Amino acid sequence: IYVNKYFSFLMCVCYLFLGVNCYKPKIIDGVKKINVPFLVIHGGKDDVVDVNNVKIITDNINPNIYFQKEIFSNANHCVSYVSEKERYMQLLFSFIDKIHK
Repeated sequence: IYVNKYFSFLMCVCYLFLGVNCYKPKIIDGVKKINVPFLVIHGGKDDVVDVNNVKIITDNINPNIYFQKEIFSNANHCVSYVSEKERYMQLLFSFIDKIHK
């Protein structure tokens, strides 16, 4: 998983002060265990977590699990909702409708 230099600094702090080795994240192992529908939303201009992580995550989702991914091209980290509120809400409700049919 690709991250920027500030996140790398935070990962070092986690290791030094909390004893947590964030350089060996287990997110992929967790993604492989997901057994419910999965919605991935990411900001295309995210400067904290590289947008390429979406592919890494979705490539590792169980192929029998329904998932949907959406990139908000003008959004930064955690602001997809703010950048395009109407599109975000439409995406969310559409996803909920699909998984409840």
